[in-house]
Amino acid sequence: MTQGIEFLELIYGQLHGARIIRSKGEFSERLLGKSPSYLTSMRAKQRVISSDVIMGLGDNLMAAIDELGPDTVHVESRATLRRAVAHVNNYLADQTIPGCLKSETSLPCRQGGHRNFTTWLLRRISHLLRGNEITQ
Repeated sequence: MTQGIEFLELIYGQLHGARIIRSKGEFSERLLGKSPSYLTSMRAKQRVISSDVIMGLGDNLMAAIDELGPDTVHVESRATLRRAVAHVNNYLADQTIPGCLKSETSLPCRQGGHRNFTTWLLRRISHLLRGNEITQ
């Protein structure tokens, strides 16, 4: 199962293409909060990426947007980062919600796991409503 890795590499590719991130090491360290070799190592070992890592990525992307501030010089970077946040939100929704809505034959949701996602999503919404642009 490399779906999580493929998702992280997609986000990395977008940010690298926009010159926001220079390397996989920087992406792993700065946005994932992991060691510089994390992304490469997880790909090589074909490990599953936890949703906590993806939620941390969303938090760090939001922090990066805040760091840029309102300066018009950073309009494109902010837009790229916002698109990345949207991808993270969609990814987490796809990973979290269907598992809770499936029939009884599927595995039950982790006890309390939805609370973490709900709290995280509410923080995102609150951030957007604090005066940042809301894109459709």
